[in-house]
Amino acid sequence: MKKKCIIRTIISFSAFVLCLLLQANVYAEGIDNVTEDEGATLEAIDETESETSLSENEIVPEAGETSEWLQNYEYEISDNDIILLRYIGADVEELVVPAKAVHDGKEYGIVIKGMGEAGVSFLPQYNSIKVFRVENGVRATSLKSLFSRQSELRIVDLRGLDTSGVEDMSGMFYACTKLRKVYLQGLD
Repeated sequence: MKKKCIIRTIISFSAFVLCLLLQANVYAEGIDNVTEDEGATLEAIDETESETSLSENEIVPEAGETSEWLQNYEYEISDNDIILLRYIGADVEELVVPAKAVHDGKEYGIVIKGMGEAGVSFLPQYNSIKVFRVENGVRATSLKSLFSRQSELRIVDLRGLDTSGVEDMSGMFYACTKLRKVYLQGLD
């Protein structure tokens, strides 16, 4: 039974990668700059950037306090993790998911959950998100429809994402018509 599940997962992941390469013209290479049709240039993801557990500009909250960036998400709290269910923050050009957060003074790891049981998408229909990336150490339980219908999305950097517990990647890039670069190095 376990062998069938592993084979099914490998086949699903292979089909997913092939779909990315064929339908979205996506490449898993290093990046310099991505140029839009209009001639403007998106900022590249800095590969030499230091890995921090909290956003650089954020002060570590004291006991009883909560990481400020969490107000941009609907989330659940488990024993050691904060599970991000849905982004509800401002319509931004670049969205970065930090690997750690503090809630009521306790530090938690971050887990991303794609489309929930009620069909609620992680990223609602935002019109300006062009770059999505995760810090090293973020985990995912599902990537189902994670970026579905993100019409302006151009770059997805998943190099820091732990996908060892992911079973469903269906519809992950559905209707991402401007997507040009996806970084998958290190995915399980």
